[in-house]
Amino acid sequence: MINKNDGKILKELSGKVFGYSRDERNFTNAERWTKHNDLRGGGDVLLFADPENGWNEVLPPGRCEGGLAGWLEHIFQRDIIYAEKMGDDKVIDTDIYLLLFLPYVIVVVTVVYGI
Repeated sequence: MINKNDGKILKELSGKVFGYSRDERNFTNAERWTKHNDLRGGGDVLLFADPENGWNEVLPPGRCEGGLAGWLEHIFQRDIIYAEKMGDDKVIDTDIYLLLFLPYVIVVVTVVYGI
């Protein structure tokens, strides 16, 4: 369950990420990555910068109290940092993929968010 305060924080952050996902630069990057992955070549070199285990040094302190809310806040904050500070060619997506490891099965769940 996500409490009311966490919900307000997540709504604000998800709205920001949703806005970046609809930015013209994001659509251009998506097209460039598709061309690259389809081996159609052309265009500039694509850059994807990932601080890997350094996210704890990059992300602002979490404001959400709940476990699920904190996890979602972390994902939204990461996307915001990619859009505002990284300057790379990462596509900001509006899908969150959850991998659920159940006995004998791996389930992939897609969560779509926005306003």
